[in-house]
Amino acid sequence: MSILKAGVWALFLMAGLHGLHAELVLVQREMPDLPVDLRYAGPRNITGKPLYPDDRAWLRPEAVRRLKLVQRKLRAEGLQMILWDAYRPPSAHLELWKSFPNANFVASPKLGSRHSRGTSVDVGLADLQGRPVPVPTDHDVFSPLADHDLSDVPEPAARHVELLRRAMFDSGWSGVPAEWWHYDLRDWKNYPVIERWP
Repeated sequence: MSILKAGVWALFLMAGLHGLHAELVLVQREMPDLPVDLRYAGPRNITGKPLYPDDRAWLRPEAVRRLKLVQRKLRAEGLQMILWDAYRPPSAHLELWKSFPNANFVASPKLGSRHSRGTSVDVGLADLQGRPVPVPTDHDVFSPLADHDLSDVPEPAARHVELLRRAMFDSGWSGVPAEWWHYDLRDWKNYPVIERWP
């Protein structure tokens, strides 16, 4: 293979990787009708203080594309998501770990948070007027009620989470057993951690 052909192939491969790991996009711009209540942008979180510099929500383009699919499915059921968390910079994740150093619920900073890849979301649920609907717990309530075993929560909350889970799974997301609100792109491991707030 000539040097020229090798160079063209290298550029092609780099372009493909860049597409996979494209920078973050602003969720509020891409989904202006999505209610956003970033809990780490203010004091309503387990640290009691803001961890983000502002209330802009950021995600990878593929995550936004798949969130749009979820929102369409939920709206057909009379529901919509409330976005509680999206991209989380590693510096903010370290502060979260310092407040709650339990690897069962908060990823070790040594491993890096899935949120720091721009591929994960925490979501609540509301009706189409934006009023919250019953769900098992609030965000970041680390108790048995927060897991995906819905046998111990009231029926309306269980039904809402089941609708959310089905919409997320059908749209290319996966969940974690201990948190009904947390979802990741299925291929989240293919994306690197992003070090800075956009």
